[in-house]
Amino acid sequence: MNTKHRGANGFQLKLLALITMTMDHIAVYLPGAPDWFHYAGRLAAPIFLYLCMEGFFYTHSRTRHLARMYILSSLMKAGSLALCLTLPRGTGLTNDIFSTMFVSCWIVQGMELIRSPEGRRKRQGMLMLAGTAAATAAFLLVYSNFERVPLNLLRLVNILLPNPISCEGVFVIVILGVLFYYTRRSRLGIVLSLGALSAVYLLALPLELPNVIYVLCIFAAVIPILLYNGTPGAHRCKYLFYLYYPAHVYILYSAGWLVENRLFP
Repeated sequence: MNTKHRGANGFQLKLLALITMTMDHIAVYLPGAPDWFHYAGRLAAPIFLYLCMEGFFYTHSRTRHLARMYILSSLMKAGSLALCLTLPRGTGLTNDIFSTMFVSCWIVQGMELIRSPEGRRKRQGMLMLAGTAAATAAFLLVYSNFERVPLNLLRLVNILLPNPISCEGVFVIVILGVLFYYTRRSRLGIVLSLGALSAVYLLALPLELPNVIYVLCIFAAVIPILLYNGTPGAHRCKYLFYLYYPAHVYILYSAGWLVENRLFP
């Protein structure tokens, strides 16, 4: 993107995504919240994924970056399971964009290693992509036989084997993340990537006005992304998202449980 300092920096984009994501989750977990909060929330995931791919490109250690994403994903899923067992609700608790980020970055790293002229690195890349396929196959095998598989094994597979099927947004959002990595410096590429995602949703959903608005709000994320000026912004808030994401999900879920059980006005 444009490296001049006009436009929005990474912190400003992240703040916008945090606000719209919170609005969406308020509508998910708090009874009586406005439905249009869901529409605003469609901006969040594309922005977060774009910034994730930007960060992955510039990170000093991709190994540590992947390890951090994996640990955060596992902790998020384990925490969500514990909370759902403690405060059961019909909504469930499936939010875990960390798994989507991890799987997207893992696939990108595998593809990048395969492109290397060095044989050893090519083999590492192939193993990484084969690992993704194996994790997906294991997940599908276990969950397709869920009636015969111990419940705790189902939970363990879900926590420890992030894959394009089990992560939030499933494989469609993972593909968007990969596309963003390779088009992050192309305005046209970014527009086409988000356009392709929007087209998939438009074809998959019934052609009704709420769904059309839903898809248009997803595509609208292209505007703030194209305004990105290539600068990170406030470094002191680097880990804000990692802390805020699980905290706000757990708080909103718990608040909704209190409201549903008439323990909170």
